[in-house]
Amino acid sequence: MTKAEFFHNLEEKLRGLPESERRNIMAIYEDLFVKAAENGKSEQEIARSLGHGPHYTTEPTLPVQTYPSTRGKETFPSYRQPSSGGGDPAWQAGIRGTVALIALSFFNLVFVLGPFAAVSAVLFAFCIVSLVLATSPLWIVMGSGIPDSLPALQLEIFGSLMLGGLGVLLCLALIRVVRAYVWAVKKYFTLNIRLIRGK
Repeated sequence: MTKAEFFHNLEEKLRGLPESERRNIMAIYEDLFVKAAENGKSEQEIARSLGHGPHYTTEPTLPVQTYPSTRGKETFPSYRQPSSGGGDPAWQAGIRGTVALIALSFFNLVFVLGPFAAVSAVLFAFCIVSLVLATSPLWIVMGSGIPDSLPALQLEIFGSLMLGGLGVLLCLALIRVVRAYVWAVKKYFTLNIRLIRGK
């Protein structure tokens, strides 16, 4: 296969790409042909080494990494078949994940941690208050004992029942609020993990 045939074949296979990408890929292969010709290789040897020999059945290969030569003169590219999945190389995904981790850590530390701690502390304080109110009838009876006069006894009984009922209602409301809060925190952590993984 001659150089002209190689480039005609390559141009046919790159038709679906945007014009700028096609020109870049064609320029890469042109440089490879020039460098290999400078090293004394024929057009047929170059085309065969790039994967366009007589038994060629897949897409043209693209350079992805370079290794220094053992003679120290120049760098020779190594070739790999493009993946059929169309995904990013592993190192790009790793870099993207690292950048996302750093950015999310900074955002969470600066903007999320303070409100998270404040809301958690308020919910914890409401839980303590609701438990104290719910058990207040016991504390009132144990603390002051049974009064001698009927009006004081009625005030103590109805006051403790009112505070206890308020505590029970607050407990029931807090159960729902805490469940919703825990659900939201789990969703936020899941979102962070998905962003770090790039999904």
